[in-house]
Amino acid sequence: SQLVMQGEKLDVFSEYGNKEQRDAFYTQEAAYIHNLQAQKSEENLFFVTQQQDWHDAWYTKDKRALPGARARTEKWLSLWDFNEPDAVFWIFSDHGYEVVNNVTPKDSLAWVLYRDNTPSPLLPARKLISSLDFYATILHKVGLDKYCEEAKDSISIHLPAPLARTFLGEDSRVKSDARFACSSVASRVTAWSSQDGEMVNVEGGGGGERIGERDRERARERAR
Repeated sequence: SQLVMQGEKLDVFSEYGNKEQRDAFYTQEAAYIHNLQAQKSEENLFFVTQQQDWHDAWYTKDKRALPGARARTEKWLSLWDFNEPDAVFWIFSDHGYEVVNNVTPKDSLAWVLYRDNTPSPLLPARKLISSLDFYATILHKVGLDKYCEEAKDSISIHLPAPLARTFLGEDSRVKSDARFACSSVASRVTAWSSQDGEMVNVEGGGGGERIGERDRERARERAR
């Protein structure tokens, strides 16, 4: 099995405050997404795209871009056929919405939408994951698990993970340094509800996530 990168360098659109350019961008996106999902191949094709309308509008406080930014993002998501056969979708936010100069645990708590329409779908074993887990997950899907040894901190989402796992978040902040990561935070879960599996505290900040008793038992087995 092999992994094929498709396309050219990812050019990130950022002129969301310019209506003419913005409308042209979304028209091109609709055509791109339609053509992309119409492609058929016997190989494993891997596509990467980026949409940050709400991200840029909120961060820059651009009054021309803010109105309708979330609605445009939702409309962009609706362009995708998430029922596409034999396809895997990994849609994620790389940080929370309250961006501050110094990354906090709350800001590094994000989300992932994972959908697997392949004949042998991969079922997530837990609800709390690291962004690093994308690497091992995709390698497992294409039968290249042997390369997971190169990134031991990456754990495919079909496997349990230690509950005492430490999550490192880092990011650049345009106001401080536009090119390099200049803020970081290490977070870990410090307390779990014994009744319904609710995460009640994240060291250094708040947040909410749920994990079941089965997940905890799998993690204990993995740690033994």
